[in-house]
Order: sequence, then C-alpha cells, then structure tokens
Amino acid sequence: MKALKTAKRQLTKKIKRKKMTADRGESSPPPPSTLIVPLVMWASKPPPLKITCLQFLGQGEHILSGSDSGVIVLWRCAPDGITPRLMMTGHCASITALCPASLSHKSSRFISASSDGEVALWDWQDGRCIDAAESSYLHRRMIPYLNETPTQKRTIIICSGEYNDLVVLDPSDLTVIFYFNSRVEPDWVSSFLFVNRSGKVDSCVGLTMAGMIKLWRMVDLDRKTMDTPAYEDESKRLALNQVRDTSYDTVNESLMVVVCEHTWHVIDLDDLSVIVTGVSEGNLVSGKVIDVDKVAIAGNDGTLRLYQLPVTQLRGPQAEERFGPIASRVNVLEGNKMDRGRGGGAVEFARLDAAPKELYHEWLSSCSWAFLALPGGEYIAARAERATEEHEDGGGLLLWRLPRYDQDFMRKLASMQQQLPLKYKGTHENSLAKVWEQLQYEDEDNFPNLGDEHVTASLYVPSQGRMLMGMRDGFIVTRYICELISSRFLSEGGSQWRNSTRAMRAHRSSVRCLLHPASHHPRFDSNLVLSGGDDHAVVMWNVSTAQRIHRFTVNGGPITRFIIPPENTSKAIMKCICAVGDDASIALLNVRDQKCQLLAARHPTPIDVIRFRPLDDYMLVRLKDGDVYVWQLETASLDRIASGMTASDMMLACDEVEEVKEVSDEAGATSAVQLVRALRHRNLQAVKKVGGGITHKDASPSTATPPSIATYLDQEDDRIETLPSGVSTNSISRVDSERSLSARLSLQFESTLLHDLARIVLSLLHGWNLDEDLDRVCAKKLLLQPIARVPTFASSTRGDGKTCIFMPSAELTEVKAWSLAARWSYASSLNTVHLLATIGMLNTLMALRGASWTRSKRTTTSMIKKDKEGGERENDKQSQCGWSVAIAFHLVLLPNALKQRGKLYSPPRLELLARKWQDSCFEVRQAAQAILVRELSRIESSGRRRLIESWAPFLPPMIEGPNSLFFYPKAPAPGHNSQQSSIIQTPTPPPIPPRSKKEGSAAPVLPSPATRVPDREDGETWGSREIRRNQATAVVVLAVVGGEFGDELAKADLTRVTALSLLELLVCPHSKALPIQSPLRRAAIDLLGRGFTQWEPHLEIAKVLLGLLSLASQTSFKDSGTAMRLSPSTDAQRTARHALSMIARARAPAFIASLSMEVARYNSAAQHQTIQSVPNGPLLKSRHEVLRIIEELSTTNYTDVVDYMLPLGDLLVHCLDATLLKHRSLNDIFPPMSKFSMVSYCASSRRIAFGGKNGTVVVHDLRATRTQNLHAHSCPVSACAFSEDGKMLATYGGDEGKIHLWQTTQSFLGMGQSSLKCVKTQPAPVLERTGGEVAKARIVWINPKAITLMLPGNREQRFAI
Repeated sequence: MKALKTAKRQLTKKIKRKKMTADRGESSPPPPSTLIVPLVMWASKPPPLKITCLQFLGQGEHILSGSDSGVIVLWRCAPDGITPRLMMTGHCASITALCPASLSHKSSRFISASSDGEVALWDWQDGRCIDAAESSYLHRRMIPYLNETPTQKRTIIICSGEYNDLVVLDPSDLTVIFYFNSRVEPDWVSSFLFVNRSGKVDSCVGLTMAGMIKLWRMVDLDRKTMDTPAYEDESKRLALNQVRDTSYDTVNESLMVVVCEHTWHVIDLDDLSVIVTGVSEGNLVSGKVIDVDKVAIAGNDGTLRLYQLPVTQLRGPQAEERFGPIASRVNVLEGNKMDRGRGGGAVEFARLDAAPKELYHEWLSSCSWAFLALPGGEYIAARAERATEEHEDGGGLLLWRLPRYDQDFMRKLASMQQQLPLKYKGTHENSLAKVWEQLQYEDEDNFPNLGDEHVTASLYVPSQGRMLMGMRDGFIVTRYICELISSRFLSEGGSQWRNSTRAMRAHRSSVRCLLHPASHHPRFDSNLVLSGGDDHAVVMWNVSTAQRIHRFTVNGGPITRFIIPPENTSKAIMKCICAVGDDASIALLNVRDQKCQLLAARHPTPIDVIRFRPLDDYMLVRLKDGDVYVWQLETASLDRIASGMTASDMMLACDEVEEVKEVSDEAGATSAVQLVRALRHRNLQAVKKVGGGITHKDASPSTATPPSIATYLDQEDDRIETLPSGVSTNSISRVDSERSLSARLSLQFESTLLHDLARIVLSLLHGWNLDEDLDRVCAKKLLLQPIARVPTFASSTRGDGKTCIFMPSAELTEVKAWSLAARWSYASSLNTVHLLATIGMLNTLMALRGASWTRSKRTTTSMIKKDKEGGERENDKQSQCGWSVAIAFHLVLLPNALKQRGKLYSPPRLELLARKWQDSCFEVRQAAQAILVRELSRIESSGRRRLIESWAPFLPPMIEGPNSLFFYPKAPAPGHNSQQSSIIQTPTPPPIPPRSKKEGSAAPVLPSPATRVPDREDGETWGSREIRRNQATAVVVLAVVGGEFGDELAKADLTRVTALSLLELLVCPHSKALPIQSPLRRAAIDLLGRGFTQWEPHLEIAKVLLGLLSLASQTSFKDSGTAMRLSPSTDAQRTARHALSMIARARAPAFIASLSMEVARYNSAAQHQTIQSVPNGPLLKSRHEVLRIIEELSTTNYTDVVDYMLPLGDLLVHCLDATLLKHRSLNDIFPPMSKFSMVSYCASSRRIAFGGKNGTVVVHDLRATRTQNLHAHSCPVSACAFSEDGKMLATYGGDEGKIHLWQTTQSFLGMGQSSLKCVKTQPAPVLERTGGEVAKARIVWINPKAITLMLPGNREQRFAI
C-alpha cells in the first residue's frame, strides 16, 4: 500500500503539471493511451485492512469498509455468509467517511472521503470511480438527505469534520453547494443527524465539540448558495462532552440517543432535555435506537449492549400508543434482579460479546460500527475491528441480525429465571485472513515473489522488463516480469525464462528503497538503478549486467526514500539524486561523476517534504513540525529557517516555480545574487567561480552560525571538457559506434519484451474453455499458454490511479469452472477493457506480415518472420488464420458461446467504447470502433431504440445554459474593462435554424431544448460534469447509430440534431470545455465522414468541407500507414484527411459542386477588387489536399468525375500552380488527368479545355485568365484535343457521332482577345456503350492537317482537315 500511495502522489503531480502546461498554452507530447489492463498478484498473506469506517448499501445486500491505507472493500452479505467482492484503491490517506450518494435503493453510487481532503464518487456495481475532487475540508461524517420541492427531488450530502459547522455537497459532481453556519459559538460538529417528525418540518440536529446542541430547519434549501448559507434556528448548551455518535429513528420520534466517550444519553426532542443517562466502564463509539423503548450501545471493546429504557420516562405518540398513559405504565423488567444503577433506570437485557483483546489505540476507535433498519422493524449491526492479536494488519467483519424483541418476548424474558443479559456471538463473520486460508496462495517455485515477508522493497523497471525485489538480508533479486507472471498463472510456469533470475549482494542489512531514475526523466542512464538500505548506504547498480557501479556512505541513518530534482535546476544538480535518511539528513548524490554534491544533516525533526526552487538555486526542506529549512545549493549553506504562514507560502511558491522552464542549462540565480551569497558564507571557491577570481575583502560575512551542519563536498573548479592530446577522433567514432550498438541492442530487447508481454497478456485474456477447437489452435499454432491458476483482474478506467480489484472467491478456484461461471460476468467495464486489449493486440499481430511465435534455441519466445520456404509460408498463413479466428470469436461469437452454456455475460459499456472512439492509440481506437458497431448490431432494433431514447436528451443542442457544450459566455459590454480579462469571449452561437420546406412535404418541428436534463434511473439529478461527459457520449453514440443504422435515427427525428451537433463540434471556437484538439472533436470529424450520406440533407456542405480542409492542410503530414502515436494536432489533421476522403467517395458530385461554387464566389469577388486587395482564395492554402482528393476520385469515382468535369475544371484550374504549366504538360504536373480524354492542354497557347456532359466545352485561357464556353455538341463530349500549335481544337460527341473542328480567331490587327470558332464538322462513328459504362475515345493530332479518332476495341479512323 505504501507503493500505491507513492504512485498516486507521482501521478497526481504529473496531472497538475499537464494542467498548468495546458493553461500556459504550451505544446505537450502526445498523450498516452488510457487503456490499462491491471493484473493482481496476491501474496501468501492478505493485504493489510485496518478498517476505520463501515456503511451499509441498499437494503443490506452489501456493506462497505474503509481502511487506514485508503482501500475500500465491498462485502456481499448473503444468507449463508459475507464475502469480499471488490477492493477499490486510489485514496492516498485513511478513509474517514463513507455514505451512499442517494437514498434510493436503485442507486449504485457511493461517496468516500479520506484524511487528505479527497472525495471520490464510485459505482459499486463495477467499482468504477466516476469522479474525484480535492478540497481543504476533512470530512468525518457524511449523510445523504432528500430535499423535496414542488418541482423536483434532489439528494444532497451533509458533511461534518475538522471544520466549523456543516458543509453541503452535490453528490453528482462533489462540489460544495452551501453551508450550515452558526450564529452562536461556531465550532466543529462532532455528530449530527436528521429528525423527520410527523407534522413537523425536517430538522438537522448537531452536537459540537463544546457540548452545544444546534438545530437547523430544512427549509428553502434549494435557494441556499455559497453566499446565502443556512443558519441554526435553535441552540442550547448541554453538559455533553466528547460526543462520539448520535442516533434517531422514526420508531420513536420523540427521542434521540447521544453517545459520549464513557456515557450515553437519551434526549427528549421536545425540550432537548436528558431523560436517561447510562455509564460505561469502557469507551463507547456508537449507538442506535432500535425500538420505542430500546437502544443499542456499541463499545470500543467490540461489545454491543441492548438496553430496555424505563417506559415511565418515555413520552411521545409512539410511547403512548404502545404503553398507554404515563401513570398506568409499568416497567416490564422491574422485577428482575439486576443492578440498574449504571443504566440510569435502563436495563441491559442482551449483549453481543467480543473476545477480550488489547485496544488498538486508547485514543482511537478499535471498532467501527454500522446499523441498518430493515423492513418489518428488524435491524442489522455490523462490527469491524482495526486489528486483533492474531492479525495485526487488520481484523474481521461481523454481522449480527438482531432478533425481534417485542412485548411478548420481553414478558417471557421477565418471567424466566435466566440471568441477564442474554449473550450472542453474531450471525456471520469473515475476514481477509480467513479468505486467504481458503484460497491457499502458495508459490510453486523457490524464488522470492512480491508480498513475501522477506521482501522489503520492490521496483519494476519498464525498459528492462525486470522486477527488482529488495530482501531483508541485503540481497536484490531481479526477475523477468514475464517469468514472474507466467510462473504464477500460466501452464508453462515461466520455465523458458528460468535463467533470467539474478541475485545481487547489495547491502549488509535490509534494503529499504529502490529507484530507477530513467523511469522519471530520460536524462539518466536507462540501466542505472539505485538502492538504499538500513546500513546507511546508497548503491548504484547496472540492472542489465547486475554489477555494482559505486557505493555511497554519506547519510547517517537508514535510507528511506529517493527524490529526483526537477529538470530546470542547474547543470550540476540535474546529475544528482536526492537520498533522504532516517536521521533527517539529505544527500545530493552525483550519479554521473560518482560523488556527493551536498550533504545537509542534523535537522531537528523528521523530513516531510523536499522542494526545489531553481530560479533562486534553493532547496526547501519542510519538517514534520512545519518548519521550512532553506538551503542554498551553490554555496551549500543554510539560508534561513521559516515557520508558520511564511513557511506555507514559501512551499506554495516553490510549487509554482518548479513548473517554469528555463532555456539555459545553468538555471539559477543571477551572478550578483550568487556573489553576495558566496561572500556572506565565506565560500572562496564560489566567489572565484562567480566573479572570475576577483574577491572583495571588505565584504563582511554574517556572524550568525546556522544551527545545522551542511558539508559541501565538491570543492573542485568547473573545468571545460576538452580532448586530451593523445586521443584521436577515431576513439570518438568508436564510442559513437558502441553507443549505436547499445541502442540497437536496447531496441531489440524492447521488441522481445513487448512480444513476450503480448503473449502473456493474450494468454490471460483469451476466453478459454468456450471453444475447444479454438483452444487447440491457440495453444498449438499461436503458442498461447492456457491458464493454470485463477487470476485476479482489476479495472482502471481513469488516469488518476483509481483501481477496482475483483476479489478472488474460494468457491471458484478451479480454472474451468471459473472461466465458464465468473470470467465474463464480473463487470461490464472490466469486459470492455479486456475486449479492447485483446482485439487491439490481435489486430496488430494479424497486420504483421509473416509474424508468428516460436521457441528459439535459447528457450525464449520471439517473433520471427519466415518468408523463404513454402512450408514456412504455409505456417504463417495458418497463424494469420488463427489470429483472425480469435478476433472473430471475441468480437462476435463470445456472447453466443456463453448464452448456449447458460452463463452470465456482462456486455461492454457503450459509454467507454464511445470515449475510446478516438483514442490516442490506433489499435485501441480501431478495436473500440469495431466493438461498438458490433454491440449496436447485437442489441437489435429494440435495444437501439431504447439507446436512442436514453441518450437523445443529452445532445448539446437539446440542453440550454452553462451545462451545454455549445454554451459560450457573452462578450463583455462596451464599458467593460478589457484589461481585466485577457481572453476574448466568443458570442453565443445562433440557435438551430429550421429545416427548409420541400415540395409536397412539411418541415418537421425540431425538438425544443430541454429546460432540465432528465433524471437518472434512481431518480437523482445529474451533476454538471456528468452532463458534459454524457453530451460527448451522446454525440458519439447517436452519430454511430446514424451512420450505421440511419433509418432508426431518422424515425426518432434526431438525424438533424445529431448532424448539427457534429458540425458545431467541427467549427466551434476553442474553449476550456472544448479544446481545439480534443478527442471529441476528432470523433465528430470522423463521424461526419462516416455517416455523411445521412447528414448531407441537414448541413451546409461547403461549411463542412472548408472546415475539414482547413484542418487537413494546417501542416505537412505523411501517413506512414503504421500504428504510431501522433500528437493531437497531427492526429486531428489525419482524421480530417480521412473524413474528406470518405465524404468525397460517398458524395462526389456534392463535393465537386460545393467547392466549385466557392471558387466561383472567389472569382466573382476578385473581379470587383483591386489588385492590392484581392482576397486569398478559400482553397489556396489547401490546394494540395484538394488535388489529392481529385486524384482519389479519378480512380474510385470515375463516372462522377466525368459527369461533373466542367465544375471540376474550374476547381482544378484554381488549385493548380499556373507557373508550372509554362514548361511542363498537364499530365506531368497532375497525372490523374491523363485518364480523361475530354481534357486537353496546349502548352504553346496555355489553354485547357474541359468537355462536359451537356455538350459544352469550357476553354480556360491561363494567360488572359478568362474562360470561353463552346456549345459543341448536343450530347456529352467524349474527347477533345488541341493541335500542337494551339490554333485548332477538335471535339468529339460519341452519342451523336460528330467531330467539330474549332479554329482560333483574333480581332482586327490581332489587338483583341482570341476566341474559338467552329470551322468544320465531320461525321464520325457513334460511340457504343456497354452496360451503362462510360466508353472511352481519344483524339490524336497526327499533323496540322489530320487527326485520328481512337475508339474502343483498338479501332481507329482518320480525318483530314
């Protein structure tokens, strides 16, 4: 768990850095794929689970437990016992509070809070973390409350903790809505509850640390905001201190129970007076009202005591209904011989006993309790122990179903001679230790594994594929990760990698910590590993050769952790690793020069946080007591000591400075500042370095001696590295060749590692035991390893470390039974991730030509290519066939295979697939698209109709206000100060225009935007962040449905709204909610191309094409056709190119006509402008992209290009570079035009002629920049050709069988513009068409006096002029 917390902190810091980089507008590297396939390897002992809080879910079917390690476990409560189902990790601190997100039994969400202020929203059905937020509030208690108004019902979460009064959260997005404040003595609220009495307004009753009871009326809560909090309506001081818990139940609306540390009290709610007081010898932690006259009091020793209250002191309608007037009441247990002095008149009649044990801590709760009221007046009590004598890492969970103690039972109990109290042992009890005893996790080999008692530290080196494990005896054992996984789960047991395990003698005592610096920053050697031990030493290792490089013995205590300085520090510090000792010492170790750069020791208290301030060359050390020690790195001196608010401000400022990057390698303070510091601390060496050997004798150093000792060990001057005289340049080339060889070997090893991991992952994720034939193919041909031990899978759908582990079951330890009964029924999110990973890897392997797994002579697995012999090629074909069959099984046949066997199957989550539609990894993207389309086909028409109905309200045009993705803040008023905001706000876009009416049909009415998003299935409202996420999902899901099943979307009259949503995502400006290069925009671009046939009637085609062309032509891009990660901008460009190609192929006429109209609009505007103010054409920047698409259409849509040759000619002339046509032919510049015989170019006259379908020939004069229309034929022009001198033009109409000859004529004295006139017409053969295809004919000029007509079938005919 300590490693989990460290990883979480590192991941949180990376996320914050990326956020700050994005806010500054800096370019960031391509984001990695968010597809993570976790695999859990349990140790022989269960993980520590010291439970801190409990919470029932639903009607008692499940119960949650939070631990001090930040782990949440979901337990299933069945009639035959309780078993752990899910383990949710991600919190870095102790869990302080748990509560359901809704009071509805249909809800599957709950909220968790930790001691570091983090609050998370989970879905316990599949363990997904829906949302998480960090705040400055530390919550200790959270209770949901249903606020009902005449218009809506809304659940809010009221919280108390280490802050004044109460905080109200929105359970949907975890934001603070308003506060419950106090007018009188604001204080921390120890406990609170809700009181809902018949005929009265609901109230919230809270007890503060000082013993003040406060009452807030739950009125007009929907009107409360952060500026208008709710104030208490009544306050009263009670003599109640150290309140632990409060309880109220509608079974008796007149009283509440308050549990203090050693006493418990029954309070009358009418006048807030104490009517019964009980005293306990031990500590009390909780209580519950279980009947009109009965309460349950829970102790810290694990006992639960049930008390019968004196009925003569009870008031209220329920008490009068059961017992009658007070004067006639008689206590049922009055005659029982029992000392009731400690109960204040209450009688203890039953008790849940606990085994005697020592308390975990006297000042903490050793036990956590939870109570649940069941229908029918029954109750369930749950008890969890933080630790026991047998299990120091965590106790167990006990459930007790309380019997019904009605009046008849109490009368019988009074008449019995049995000594009270009755003692019970509980209904069900379980713990992780008992589960592990049933599972019997034992290692089959003699090598150490993770989680062993003698393993004290572990580290995974990704570049080497090795797991390093530090031992108690000082050894470091390295194991190949594939061997480690295979030996635990697969049939071969890692036998092919047995020789990869190594042991290194590192320390004389236990190894404390390990570090691979290259995993954090590439400036370090990838083979370097550091280890710190209890022998106060730091050892540098070469992980590849298992050799020790250097040993540091600088610190005065055991090494507890390593810290890497930021990359913007000085050149000397960038080579260092910070080693922190248990004696509060810090050593900066130069791993490149193998020397200690700085040692700062003897801090008075342990070290908490270390920060660097590169701009001032400072290192800030915050201690456990809150003081901050500021060390000057250049002079190795203690600069100052800060405490209080000054220390906090310095640490916050340091976090901001760390994010600033400097251009120079010597990032530090200025020379003047460094010189002053050097003089102050009498560092002559630093003075020489800064001042060039000039010192100031008059400088008076400070006489104050710092209370700590700092030893500066680097006393050498910085030298300029030069080549010695005896070294030649050949040695440099030899070193470079060795480096290149090392790089090649590293690349080869990385390739082998990836292939080994791919084999193991596919072996674990494959659906075994569902198809025997496929299993044989996978085992023999594809060399996958069958599963030998049931693995434990986990799901991580977020990038912040939140993970859900599906706990193992003692009932399903046999592999075949597990693969059939539980493998595909865990959760939809888990199956989604596994199918994405499986199909993505299978597609990659099938795309590799001649790739297959084989065992080489070195007993390792590798991917080799076999293309030489016929037998090897046949094996490759069989492997390719095996990959394709495996893809078809997981993509199509898997649900049917499980259904035939009567097994459960959790289908993939469509929301997750929609979010992966444009994943940064191409393989994941293609797999998500294939699975989503397949799932839409599998659910059939009825399922798709329900899907459309559920997601239609979340389309962005259907939502108004700030929650809409298309909401843009209004521009500032004319009098607004523009300096107050550096961002220019974009005006709100116009509403969706109505569809134009067509003849004979009425325009359908566009659905009006929803004033409020429909509630969830459990009746709760959606949060603002959820609404935005759902809008993105709705656009993708409905667009895919429209593209694949357009008729069903049209029936729901949502085609137009979906089309306009896609268009708006394409053209809308950049905003915080919609970044310009977000995956949602890329998905919209891709879906515009896929379903353009459906969207075309509802869109302005020119607007779509111009937007796509603008994206596709931003930068130069070369599509390599390989699976690689691209930057977001390049990925958006690639997607736009692909969408343009799909649109052009699907609607070539519309594509050509729309762009030609834009060209005509540009030409018309250019004619009315002066030369200086001619606007840039809309297609000039994207001319290369337009020509590329025309080239594609000339092959795929030849007939459409022929039919629209005239507008295509205008487009082609606009995009071609006219200067290139002076010396080269059209076919040389743009070869696709050679396929069309109705296009001709004359280089001498620089004219281009295009023959159209209507018989018109358009001649473009590039010199005069004008066109001439020739009405040549009454049928389509089949061919045309210029003579060599350009004076004659021959055109041929195949359908009418005529050839027209056109001659160039000029005006008087040749001063006007030349034109073409028909001078001769000759009959010609009629062009025969077969099957409706375009018959091709060509005209060839033999000489100025004769032409040849080339016809299909190798026919020719000459004509003399």
